[in-house]
Amino acid sequence: MAERRAEEIQRGVSLVGPHRDDIVLATKVYQPMGLGPNDRRLSAYHIRRACEASLKALDTDRIDLYQYHRPDPTVPYAETIGAFKELQDEGKIRHIGVCNVTLEQLGVARSIVDVVSVQNRFNLTDRAAEDVLEACEAYYARRRRKVFIEYVMLGGVNDTYEQARALTRLLDPRIYKVNLIPYNPTGMYEGSSRDAIAAFKHVLERARLPATVRLTRGRDIAAACGQLRHEHREPRQSATSRPCA
Repeated sequence: MAERRAEEIQRGVSLVGPHRDDIVLATKVYQPMGLGPNDRRLSAYHIRRACEASLKALDTDRIDLYQYHRPDPTVPYAETIGAFKELQDEGKIRHIGVCNVTLEQLGVARSIVDVVSVQNRFNLTDRAAEDVLEACEAYYARRRRKVFIEYVMLGGVNDTYEQARALTRLLDPRIYKVNLIPYNPTGMYEGSSRDAIAAFKHVLERARLPATVRLTRGRDIAAACGQLRHEHREPRQSATSRPCA
């Protein structure tokens, strides 16, 4: 599956030819690439090997945004970020993003590199990452760049008018913009219908909260948007979004 996706992306990158600079190519590191102890997670050795393997598989000279799925508890966090910085200094990656971080880890990362994206689990019922979201708001205050929220829409779970209104009360439209994702992350839920997505988007826009819709669908959202871990939640509490700075 991963090889087929890499081939599809490679074909897409090759087709743009001289317009490569118009594409933002993003990928992540953490998952196993083999059976050895250094073939997974976030040791400096594995991060480098994974990055170079991605460059080769995608037939490109750099990755525009490189991230990891989640911190590795077996590796000092500064070592992980330091490995990312080395790759950035070598020109193999352009920008660095972090995922599922604590506020302390975010501070460590920002002391080493310029962090351009933050992906954390945060939704209407799970506000544990609120301090990280506040850090994103502080980023907006300094840079005047919008904080980007991705909202995974699940049919009959988090796509009602009332939930759209709750989201508009939670997010300041001067600071945030929302991308609605019509995916089914785990097979437990159906993706929201086009009509439900359009109605949800309309509520956000009436409140002047900028909103876009991701047009593709798939079952790989857990990899695309951080570790959502729906299996640990009750079905009616699975409205999920992520803050990105």
